[in-house]
Amino acid sequence: MVKLASARESRMYGPRLARNRGEFMNAGLCVFAAIVLVGGFVAELSKEPKSGLVLLLIALLLIMVVNLHDLVAHLAGIDYRFPLMGFDTQLALVEFAVPVVQASGALLSFFGILFLFIQGYKGYGHFKLERHALNLLIAGPALWVLGSIHNSCQIYERADGH
Repeated sequence: MVKLASARESRMYGPRLARNRGEFMNAGLCVFAAIVLVGGFVAELSKEPKSGLVLLLIALLLIMVVNLHDLVAHLAGIDYRFPLMGFDTQLALVEFAVPVVQASGALLSFFGILFLFIQGYKGYGHFKLERHALNLLIAGPALWVLGSIHNSCQIYERADGH
């Protein structure tokens, strides 16, 4: 999840109370998604792992929603003027690219788990989705790590230069 202090301070998409409420809902949804994700991994250890796959799918959908909300909020902060990204590297590489990369990672992981779910439901004899699921389950977390590294490389600046 992308939480940028500069973006929170400059968003102009609603009154202050609505902005704070939206931020708290977004943060709460991210924490809930993390709890559901851990619950899904723990449920995979049971004798019936399909419930764990369903929990993982729900958690990944929630993570995608959180990251897409951050992307829309960042773009609303600049009134959806994409040419401004050419003038500010942090705007392009952090506030736009990080939510896109992390949402893409969640989407690839979602499809990887969905392929495993379909493969388990239909049987292992007819469909060969496990190779594609493996590739997606490698690429998805790799994008998450890339987005996290990208997010940690941001530069915080205050208006007074400190």
